[in-house]
Amino acid sequence: MRSTQSSRRAEAGFTLIELLVSLAVTAVLILGVLATFDFSTRMNRVQLNLADMQQSLRIAQNEVVKLSRMTGRGSLPTNIAVQVVNNVPASTKLVATDSQTEIQEGTDVLRLRGVFSSSLYQIDWQDPAVWTAPTGGNGSVLVRPLAAGVPQDLEALESAAKAGESLLLVTPFDVYAVAKVARTDDEGGPNLRIYFERNLNDAALGGPLIDGMISAAYIGILEEYVFYVRKGDAADSPVLAKARMEPGSNLPYEAGSARLDLADNIYDLQAALGFGVAGAPELRLTTLVRTDRSDPGQYLAPILPATIEDHAYPANHALNTTAQRRHRWRVMRTNVNLRNL
Repeated sequence: MRSTQSSRRAEAGFTLIELLVSLAVTAVLILGVLATFDFSTRMNRVQLNLADMQQSLRIAQNEVVKLSRMTGRGSLPTNIAVQVVNNVPASTKLVATDSQTEIQEGTDVLRLRGVFSSSLYQIDWQDPAVWTAPTGGNGSVLVRPLAAGVPQDLEALESAAKAGESLLLVTPFDVYAVAKVARTDDEGGPNLRIYFERNLNDAALGGPLIDGMISAAYIGILEEYVFYVRKGDAADSPVLAKARMEPGSNLPYEAGSARLDLADNIYDLQAALGFGVAGAPELRLTTLVRTDRSDPGQYLAPILPATIEDHAYPANHALNTTAQRRHRWRVMRTNVNLRNL
């Protein structure tokens, strides 16, 4: 009889209390797993936000620094090679007729000029047949594929000249002038003769009148780039943009070249021209970047500094509201040695 009762108890299964205890333990374990998963998801979102922000910051700094190091190439003076418009007022447009080039209020605009992408082509300036003295802004110069014993490929120069681009002429004494091209002539061989249409001596580009030049030792393609924070609309954040402009003007080099977006969520660009420890010209670049998406949870970023360079950020600034502080931000400052100045 006893053995029968014992067998029945063994076959009876779990009691209600045992079942409830096991369910409670299972629920605790599941909640723990879910909490860990939620925490991991939040951390992944934060890391993704930070990675995107760092990428924008890197792109913004690298592009500006790269061109800044080459600015002035071709003997341009500092005040012509680097120009900064400080803390632009609201509703300012880089190109007056293009509403999509509106600049973020309070940011700086950096304008760089020089021979950036082409060679500085040598000219046999001691040969009197090379230079036709300009009269009334018109004249010509002969460029050879072999000058002063140095071979040079004239293809890029010829293309630029035929397109009527601005060329930088430099005398043997580092005096420069800027001219537009009227036409070119290959003179039946590899040599390239460039005829000037007019002198571009004005307040923007400076330099002496080309009429006063007795010769030229170098020639290059003059380029002008502008970096600015392009204001976003109601749905978009501001972006760092690069514009290629006609040298000495507020006109884009070609259609669409005034708004080439480089990096998203750049809220400020500050540029200051000064001198380094050795007395060489330096450009200090400061950029403010912010994450595109707010952080999960109750994260609050610190209040922005009272000033970034000379751009004031008071405590009641729009970026210091509780909703905006859900976004992380970072400021990067870089000193660039202007080695061509």
